[in-house]
Amino acid sequence: MYNQPEEILKLYDLEVTQITKGRGFYICSTDQSRKMLMPFNGSKEKGTFLKEFLNFLKEKGWDVQQIVPTLEQEAVAEDEQGTRYILKDMYEGNEISTRNLEEVCKAMELLASYHKTAKTCPLEIPECMKNAKGSLCQQYEKHGRELNKVHNYVKAKKKKNDFERQFMVQYPVLAGKMSEIIEKMKEVQKQQRIYLVCHGDYNQHNIVNTKQGLKMINFEGMEYNIPIVDVAHFMRKILEKNGWREEVGIAMLQSYEKTREFPPEEKEYLYLMLQFPEKLWKLANHYYNSHKAWMSGRDLEKLENIASQEEMRQRFLEKMFSFFQ
Repeated sequence: MYNQPEEILKLYDLEVTQITKGRGFYICSTDQSRKMLMPFNGSKEKGTFLKEFLNFLKEKGWDVQQIVPTLEQEAVAEDEQGTRYILKDMYEGNEISTRNLEEVCKAMELLASYHKTAKTCPLEIPECMKNAKGSLCQQYEKHGRELNKVHNYVKAKKKKNDFERQFMVQYPVLAGKMSEIIEKMKEVQKQQRIYLVCHGDYNQHNIVNTKQGLKMINFEGMEYNIPIVDVAHFMRKILEKNGWREEVGIAMLQSYEKTREFPPEEKEYLYLMLQFPEKLWKLANHYYNSHKAWMSGRDLEKLENIASQEEMRQRFLEKMFSFFQ
């Protein structure tokens, strides 16, 4: 994080009265309204498209954060070291509760409505954003290779800690059908016809409950992909927090379909994405890239939690399969 936000803010046509450090960004009180100054990891081309896309949503009646242009009318500001930043509107509100089913279902309706609007976007998609198109299978293949690598590493160890022993128990149960899932994904991917600008990071942290209702925020991770990516990401987050309860998952699917019906290929892709042992991969990857001599009690707890939820996860997937018939 940079040390002198004042220098960056000189690039903008506004009067700053106060700067407060937030978590990974700065809150700026200005003569216009409160703004957020934050690092931007994308290219200038993506930043320009982000600004234009958010303006498109505004013209379509969406109340979303707008990017504040610099004095030179650029979407992205850059310091002397070449680090990029964006300045955007700040919304007042609290993120939705993962245990509040009403809020979760409204968030699914909001997502479906967003996907319908995004599909009508007339803007030309920049090449830097087309990389995600058709990349889901490659992403899951990479996850599979990494999971297998961790398994082989742990298997070769003579002395295993509690986490490693638990991992070796769960691996064959959760990852047993991994290759089959990926092969099916490849077949379904060939049928995909609908691509649009996905939010890219749709979760409870990026949906705020304001006085005017639910708002989507933080579009910086947007990608040109199939809309089911947003759905799967959000559903997995919520279902993990709710023990994969059937009634929660089905209510989410029903809420989405009130506004946008899932095409057949998206239904199958969603089923396959939720079947993939994503949580096990994340924990295994974290373990492999950390200091292995020290075992995180939190990681062991998460691993045990995966095992305790597996029966409920499979039960929900069976219910979801029936729901889509």
